[in-house]
Order: sequence, then structure tokens, then C-alpha cells
Amino acid sequence: MPSSVLVLGSGGREHAIAWALYRNEHTIYVSPGNGGSKFTQIDLNLDDERDICSWCEANGVIHVIVGPEALLEKDIVNRIHNINPAIRVFGPTKDAAQLEISKIYAKEFMKQNDVATADYYVINKDTEESAIEDIIRKKCSNWQNGIVVKMDGLASGKGVTLTNNTEDAIEEVKKMQKAGNGQVLVEERLNGIELSALAFCDGKVAIRMPLVKDHKRLLEGDKGPNTGGMGVVGPIFVSNQIDRQIDEIFEKTLNGMRDRKTPYKGVLYAGLMVVDGTVYVLEFNCRFGDPETQVLMPLLDDDLLRIVNSCWDENLSHTQVRWFDSAYACAVVVAANDYPYSSDKGTPITISQNNDNAIIFHAGTKKNGDKLETNGGRIFCVTGMAPNIDDARKNALRKIESIEFEGKQFRKDIGMADLNEITGAANCASYSSSGVSIEQGNEFVDKIKRHIQSTLIEGTEQIGGFGAQIDLNRLGLGLNGELVVGMDGVGTKIEVASTVGDYSQVGNDLVAMCANDVLCHAARPIAFLDYFVCGKLELKMAEQLVASICEACNAIKCAVVGGETAEMPQVYGEKQWDLAGCMIAVRQFDWPKLPSDATCEGDKIIGLLSSGVHSNGFSLIRQILTANQIDYSTPVPWDNDQNDTIGENWYKRNKM
Repeated sequence: MPSSVLVLGSGGREHAIAWALYRNEHTIYVSPGNGGSKFTQIDLNLDDERDICSWCEANGVIHVIVGPEALLEKDIVNRIHNINPAIRVFGPTKDAAQLEISKIYAKEFMKQNDVATADYYVINKDTEESAIEDIIRKKCSNWQNGIVVKMDGLASGKGVTLTNNTEDAIEEVKKMQKAGNGQVLVEERLNGIELSALAFCDGKVAIRMPLVKDHKRLLEGDKGPNTGGMGVVGPIFVSNQIDRQIDEIFEKTLNGMRDRKTPYKGVLYAGLMVVDGTVYVLEFNCRFGDPETQVLMPLLDDDLLRIVNSCWDENLSHTQVRWFDSAYACAVVVAANDYPYSSDKGTPITISQNNDNAIIFHAGTKKNGDKLETNGGRIFCVTGMAPNIDDARKNALRKIESIEFEGKQFRKDIGMADLNEITGAANCASYSSSGVSIEQGNEFVDKIKRHIQSTLIEGTEQIGGFGAQIDLNRLGLGLNGELVVGMDGVGTKIEVASTVGDYSQVGNDLVAMCANDVLCHAARPIAFLDYFVCGKLELKMAEQLVASICEACNAIKCAVVGGETAEMPQVYGEKQWDLAGCMIAVRQFDWPKLPSDATCEGDKIIGLLSSGVHSNGFSLIRQILTANQIDYSTPVPWDNDQNDTIGENWYKRNKM
């Protein structure tokens, strides 16, 4: 149901949030907004919660989304809530936002809650010069990759300096002591693969957004000074091992914040570094990232406000968030000439053409009459969309050509790096050289998402892992019953599938074998897990298998909740593979049950007409065919009206 939403802020992030909300027909207000906002701009005093509340009450607005971190530091969430609790402000309280407001607080929190992070020391504003030199020259001397100096407190993404030597580090600490709150953090520099992980949080549960990769340095080739971000690409796919570590980071963080009586509600953004298969947290941000949001919102195939309300209602455990399949986004920041050292104001801007494959998100722009002018450091963020990252980058760059203002600068290499190197292994090349393709595995996961999502039923919304939780109460089954588990395969029928070159049936057979097994116990199938192993992953074949599994599960209203795909060269030949499944079912104690205890010798057996030999006896069948030199392409001597070959006839799917 469409609602009215007030978005606080003026950057590219806020434009992207408003744009995402507008796609779902919500009425959008922005304050203060910028020169590109097609939404109603409201002139509010964002330092005065009474002004915000009065306007919301007068205009029937109960949803407020906070963009910039500076407002969180001023405790805008609690201040509005204290005046009007009916207004739903999306963002963490000031106490919860300490994870970003104070880098020192965040470091100590991570240490206490066993969240991996770089080694560090804290230098206070009253630390003497000799003590600073002692810390950096002696205590930091074993940091092989160098020293990072960070200003404690908010610095708009620019309070971080990567120093080249101890003398530079000492000078940078002295400089930062005189700025901000006087406290400085020095930490070990980590070298690895940097990632941005954002999640919707309701205080207890985190639902992660797709991983993205930010580019902080001003110049191409990751050179030049650090900035608030010059571009982002996503989604980025990682190994299961890396993925599990990221999940644990969010779990530990939410648990730790809850233990401190400061539950975290809002978007939590973890800046990560992957080093030799271990994930370290560089920093936390307590809001939508900028420019990460300009990539994530175009990838979101869902109503953002619905997700926001689930966070507010602490209902994320029962919420599924949808993202576009097979879509990539590349966001390139267009900045002023002297960014990040100074901003640019009043320079005329022209935008000459349109491109449906790219979106212009305004940031540092303003309207002067009917003229568009610069009004900041980062002027635009242009997001290209495509089925792959390279084309998404090209779409963004083509769109940037249509933007003209004096002194514009941007990076042309955002998204050009090999983003598939993130495998969680100490030596990425060892995977491909051993015959395991991480890239194909990630592409396979992306291809099967839509098939798996189509099977989800009430109580089984978790997908993408090796298993899942099932809410029996939401299934209407409660606890007055028992679980029934069945496991089976399809035997050597897989050889028939390989011979006839058709993999669109055998997944159905696998589900049928498992479903029929639990049906013999008078149980209702509710969840299925599959195991697919091969010598070399063939994407088209594997997708056909999973699609047929999902089609069968849909037919019996059973959810595919997890599974394992294993590529095992040297153990299996390139063309060898196998398939197995596990069916989880439930039965109420009062449901009828087969009288197996009463079955005895002499009972009559009733045979029912079958559509084929299904999945039993194929080892014998194949032996008979081989002994009699009969090919699968031979027309069957029965059912002539069907014009089937032996392969087609014997490959018919099982009935369920």
C-alpha cells in the first residue's frame, strides 16, 4: 500500500533511496534534497526535531528515513521519537551509532565480541609527543604492510590516511590530534581484497544485501588520496567460507549491541578486508553507504519501505528480500576538479542526452532558477546496469559523456579489476589450476536463485545455505507430530540422462523417489535438500537439474531449502556426476498410517500400472541393452503410437 515518506539528506545516497521508494508508488518528500530531486523538496531545520515532527503531523507522514551520519550523531532518532512515537524513523539511535561515531569505540567493541579486525593502538589528545613516537616506532614496528592513521569521530569518509613510513605516521597523528576530538587511532594496514557488506537490521536479525566493492582512492589504478568513494560495483560473489564469516560478523555485532542494551535497528555497513581467506572488519558505518546505495537500490527488486517496516517491527526473521537475478551495477562518481580537498559551487552543468541503461543520481548539485549548478565535492553518481560488470561500467561511462561542467573528474577503471578473485583461498590460482572453477560456481548459484525462490513456502524463507530453519507453527503443523526423513538417489538412470543429453527430467525423479519414500510413512513433504557432485561443473546441465528439482518441489508444495554442489576433479571424471536428495516431512500423530506391523507372508500385493521403469533397475537394463547391442535411439517395440525411442521411453519421469 503506497505511503508518504520523508527522506532526510541531500546527497546521491538520499537521491537513490528516494528513487527506490518512488518505484513502488510511494509519495516522496526530501529535505533538503538537491538539484536533481524530482520529488517534493521541503525546507526543514534538520537540527530542530520539533520542526520535523510538526511538518510530518501536518502532512500525514509517519515514515522518516535518515541519510547522513551527522544526524544520527545528533540523536535525531530518539529526539523525534520522544516528541511523537508514532513517527517511524529508520536508523539507529545515537548510542547504537557509536559503532561509526567513534572508531575507538568500534575497535574496542570488536575486540570484546571476537570480531576479527586489524591490530591497533589508541592515542589520546593529551598523549605526549615522545609517547607517540614510542608507540609508532616500537609497538608498530612489526606491522609489515604499514600504518593507517584514523581520526576518531565522523569525518565524511576522509579522516583516514595510509602512511608510507613511521615519520609520516607520526606527523599525521600530530595533525589529527589538533582536529576532531583529539583522539587518534593507529592500526596495522591490511593488504587483501576490500568489500562492502550492508545489512538490514531489526535489533536481532540481519538480512544482508549483495556484497559490493567500493573504490576509495581518487585516481585510476587505486592511486591518490582517500575519498568518500569514487565508485562501486556489485554484486560480488564469494566462497561459502567467506560468506559464513560475514554472516558471523553481523550476528556477533547484533548480539553484542543487544548485550550493551543498545539494540541496533537500521542499515549496518561493514567495511571488510579479506586476507588469506580470513575476513577482517576495517570499520562500521551506521547507515546506507555512499556511493554503495547507488548500486544497491537499482539491484533491489522489492519495496524498500516494506523492508524498513520489517526492521521497525522486528520482523526480519519472517521477511524475504528480493534482488534482481543476473543483473550487475557499476556506479561511477563524477567529482569536482579539486575534490577531495575542496568543493565546487556555482559552476553551470548541462546534461545532453538520455540512456535507459544508466541512472544519474545527483549529489552536489542545486537549482539556480531553471539552471543546474555544482554545489559540493562529489557532484553526481552515475549507475550503469547490465547482465555483466563490464557492460554496466561501459553504460555508466557513456552516460557520463552526456554530463558537462568545467573541471569534472571521474575514474574510468571502476569495475575493470578481476572481481572473481575472491575465493577465500590463500592462493586463488590453486583452485582453477586444480580443476575447480570458483567463477562458474558463483555463476551457477546466480542462475539457480530464481528456481529455488519459486519453491519457498510459509515458514521456509531462508535460502542459499546448506540448510535452513523451518517454522512448523507457521506451516500450521505445531508440535503435535513428528518429523519423517527420507534420503535417496536415482541410481544409474543418470547414465541414461547423460546418453540422451537431457537433464530436465532426472531432478523430478530424485524428488519423486524421496517424496514417495516419506509418503509411505503417511507424511507430508515440506523441505528438500539436494547433493550434486561432478568432475567438472557444466552450467547448462546443472541448471537443468536444479530447475527440474524445483519444478517437482513446486508440484508437491515443498521448499528447496538448501543443498551442496561439489566439483571434485580427480575423484570424478569430467563427464561423471551423481545426484542425491534428502526429504524432510511431517506427520501429525492422528494421521492414518500404513499397517506395516500387520504385514506378513501370504498377503496379496496389488500392482499399479506405471509410466515406466522409473529409477529402479537401470543397472540391469543397461546391461541387457549392452549385451544385445541395442542403442538408446532404437524405436521401442511397444507403444508404437508414441514414436518413442528406448532412451525417451525409459527416461520418462517418475510419478509422485
